Amino acid sequence: MKKILWWSIVVLIVAAMISAFSLSACKAAVEEAVEEVAEEVEEVAEEVEEAVTDGIFPDWDALADEEITIIINEWGDAEAPGMNAWWEETAQLYMDMHPNVIVEPLEIPIEDIQQAWMAAVAAGDPPSIQLMGRQEGIDAATAGDILPIEDFWTEDEVNHILPSARRELGWGGKLWLVPEYMDPWHMIYNKKIFTEAGLDPEAPPETWAEFMEMGDAIVAAGYIPMSNGWLDGYMSPWWMCLVALQSLDDPSDIHQATLGEQSFADPKHADWWNILVEATDKGFFNEDQASLDFISGIDLFSTGEVAMVMVVQPMVRQYVDILGEDVVGVMKTPMPDIQGDLAGTVPIPAMPLALAANADYPEVAADVLRFIHTADRVNALYAHSTAMQANDLFDPTLVTDPRDQLIAQWFLEAPGYCYNWHYTPQIEAVGYTLGGLIVTGEITAEEAGQMMDDAAEKWRDDNPEMVEIFRDIAEEWAMQ
Repeated sequence: MKKILWWSIVVLIVAAMISAFSLSACKAAVEEAVEEVAEEVEEVAEEVEEAVTDGIFPDWDALADEEITIIINEWGDAEAPGMNAWWEETAQLYMDMHPNVIVEPLEIPIEDIQQAWMAAVAAGDPPSIQLMGRQEGIDAATAGDILPIEDFWTEDEVNHILPSARRELGWGGKLWLVPEYMDPWHMIYNKKIFTEAGLDPEAPPETWAEFMEMGDAIVAAGYIPMSNGWLDGYMSPWWMCLVALQSLDDPSDIHQATLGEQSFADPKHADWWNILVEATDKGFFNEDQASLDFISGIDLFSTGEVAMVMVVQPMVRQYVDILGEDVVGVMKTPMPDIQGDLAGTVPIPAMPLALAANADYPEVAADVLRFIHTADRVNALYAHSTAMQANDLFDPTLVTDPRDQLIAQWFLEAPGYCYNWHYTPQIEAVGYTLGGLIVTGEITAEEAGQMMDDAAEKWRDDNPEMVEIFRDIAEEWAMQ
């Protein structure tokens, strides 16, 4: 539309030029130019009309008498405090532009969000937009339950999404999922504890071997080196993403283990479990780690009694506010002994939103997703929550916190992937149970790997059609 307005202005200017020229030759030349511009304006208008017809943009004239409700299932402030306020503001701004549309974000607990989606789909009443992981998205696309965003967005709009996000959120040659926010996974540490333990507060451990060395000094100073919470299972995929991934060369290794062409029991897949065993045996984790849920285990950091903990970038600010600007530092997760090409990288998934296929007005839901990726909403996201968007419209000058600046530097220098987006939900369900079993001594690292292999084999046996789809997507990934 802006292009049409621009060309219309050009036509008016050129038309005005005609009256300013008295010489017939000049007038004839200008009239010819006007005809050429008018033809281009007509072509652009046809393109826009075709885009509306194809469903890229809602036909607001046709929808003027409709009462439209767009339901968004997401998890609010769970990882990024301030997201609820951003969604409330964003929804109101969109509704101000389109008074016949109600945009209703619903905060669903992390542990319930996938079950809520499955139940809604089964009932034939899915939300318009749903937060889900990559593999859940693949399953939903295969079942015909979601639509590719490229059916509604222009190529330019798609290309504003950062390439790393497009790679993880797309398959089959299309972008299926849209980032809600970037979710860098890393660790934070307490500089005050490091100082009291006689350690350099500006030099956190770079390897797990260094972590084990520093752990003795931290315990001797009366603190806990690191805290976890395994009760609800969410800690396991975090360790996979932050530690196990660093022993691999590429997520293709996970694909191959899922397909049975590598083994989850091989050292490069399973050795990281040994870190859990060693650190637990040394007393380097909180004693109640097996009985705390994920959030409770992480939140022990806020007490000032824990030296290091795994977090995502939008969570950092809350701990800075509690413990102090000079206390909280950010660090990459230490590297394991077995190191692949991904050692030293930082997983930077973009938490994805999917467009439901069977909800009403998908073109409007896609337009809401388009709106959250405008420059204003992209930058407001960081202002509200310190969560950065996987979109090149984000203004990096807004990042003034030195911790976020360092994390942003990791985006450029060491971007990694999300481990648990590259195997199936059935394998992940088994993986959720393993961390708690490891730290209580009920299974060994080798047995954990074998249990992952067994889960993968069962998935392959039960889902032969999905195996072929997964294989095709894995081959597509490997060729990128």
